[in-house]
Amino acid sequence: MGACWFTERSAGPTAVKAYEAQVEQDYYDYGHAGYTGTLCEKVGAGTVHDLYEFVEFPKPEGLDSYDIAHAIEASLMDNDFPDLPEEHQLRKLFPNDWEQVIDLADDKWEKAICWEMDPKETDGQKEYMFCGKAST
Repeated sequence: MGACWFTERSAGPTAVKAYEAQVEQDYYDYGHAGYTGTLCEKVGAGTVHDLYEFVEFPKPEGLDSYDIAHAIEASLMDNDFPDLPEEHQLRKLFPNDWEQVIDLADDKWEKAICWEMDPKETDGQKEYMFCGKAST
């Protein structure tokens, strides 16, 4: 089977609650058959409440969440990042964690990447961005 890149945002008071809400929505939208290419493929032991399959990082400053997710996806195509603007390079965005971000992003069986979105991006609502590869 294959994999595709996903980027999903979800509201919740915590990353765990936002994750649960988005996984439930993905199950509602796509069913429980698997291979949906969404966050619900990142569920561990069978139910949403068994295992939270994401790693939360601090949101890098200066870019909106979709640009950050795009920079992570683009970095998978070339880990040396020669064509990305400097502010989009993962070494700049995640100076202490960029290798872990690459490892997570490049494996459909790994946990999703997560960060809390800036309130300016969400009209003041608390939302989280989740991204990564998921099985299709």
